Amino acid sequence: MPLGSYTGDRMAERPRVVSTNPVKWDIYLAHPAPAKLLGAVEAVSERAAIVKAAKEFKQNQAKLIAVRRR
Repeated sequence: MPLGSYTGDRMAERPRVVSTNPVKWDIYLAHPAPAKLLGAVEAVSERAAIVKAAKEFKQNQAKLIAVRRR
């Protein structure tokens, strides 16, 4: 069997565990370099944070970056 052709369960991708607890995300406008901090939102995922921030800050979703606060 050639390397990389194994498709058994061991090679299957594990599903990502998504928390139902919202966390804080810093939202950056990525278009101008360097990125500009717009603010913070609470959301359960990066995608949800970008969608929420786009509405809150009236920006295009494609131009936003969400970074989880630690």
